[in-house]
This record gives sequence, structure tokens and C-alpha cells, in this order.
Amino acid sequence: MSTYGTVVIADVPDQDAAQQLSDQFREVLGRAFTRRTHLPFPMRNPLDDTEVEVEAGDSSVRVTLLVNGAVAAGDAAEVFTGVGAGRAVMCEDGDEWGVTVSGWRLTDGEAECVYWAYLPADDGAVDEQAAGRVVTGPTAATRLAELFSVDPDPVRTLDADPTPITDGIGYIADPFLPWLHNLDLDWPEF
Repeated sequence: MSTYGTVVIADVPDQDAAQQLSDQFREVLGRAFTRRTHLPFPMRNPLDDTEVEVEAGDSSVRVTLLVNGAVAAGDAAEVFTGVGAGRAVMCEDGDEWGVTVSGWRLTDGEAECVYWAYLPADDGAVDEQAAGRVVTGPTAATRLAELFSVDPDPVRTLDADPTPITDGIGYIADPFLPWLHNLDLDWPEF
């Protein structure tokens, strides 16, 4: 079974923003899927099977999205554009190309990527585009921790030594669990 897919966990201002984020997720990843799929036969769009959970909190709405078979890659910012004040993390598993985790400060305008880590799979295949978008290091890791109001030390430690992530590549969810744990988030259970 392929591990290829995307998870987004976001805190947005209200139900309307949650719907907007869900719609943009499907549209952006759908476009990316269509661009990357050049098969001589029709293929079902994996975005048709997007899992969505929306949970209202005291001051925001938590939106969790999961899709197998599609990634946003360089279009990730478009997923979050204009949804209002909030925060998000996107976990993308590129299968044999490795994994990406990005943290986003959400606004009424363009989202700001505060952290973007890309780790290639062991087989040596490197997604040059993903590698070119990396925003890591102690300052970026601290900004990510601050965005999620967590202790920055474990986030900086994981950034400096990503062995727990690389050890999990090839297994569904495993490479993302250390990041999510450090941000006080859980992998979705749909």
C-alpha cells in the first residue's frame, strides 16, 4: 500500500473559514493531481475521498483533512490563502520522494510559511522542488513552536536531528508523529 498523501490540521476562526479551507484543499490538491497524472486511461480523483473533520472549540474551529494519493507540493500556500487568522500544519508523504512537514500562520490574505522541512526517502531519490522550499533551522523551529504555543526545545531538537522522522519513512503516519507530538497534535483517526 502506498503512503502517498496529505494531512492538514488547522485552527481557523469559524465554520465559514473551515468550509473555505476544505474547499481550497480539494481544489488545490485536485489541480496538482491533474497536472501530475498523465495516464492513457481515466483515473479516479483521490480528492473525491477526502476525509474531513470539523470541531468547534472555544475560540476557533479545528479542521482536519486527509487524502490519500495527492499532495499540494509547491501549491501548499494556496490551500490556506484568505481563511482568516489561525495556524496550520501540513504533512505530505511523497512516497519514494520522501516527506514534507510545513507550518503556516494563517491570515485574511496570504498564509505565511514559518517552517518547511523536507526529508528524502532512503533510496536517494530527491524531490528538487521540495528541497528548494526548505525553511528550517533553530529560528524557524522556534517560530513553529511559538505558533502552536508549545515548548520550542523538542521542536528544535527534532529539526537538528530528524532521525525519528527518517526512520518512519515508508510507513503511514510514522514520519509525522514526532512533529505532531511536539506540536501537541495527533494524527487523525478517520
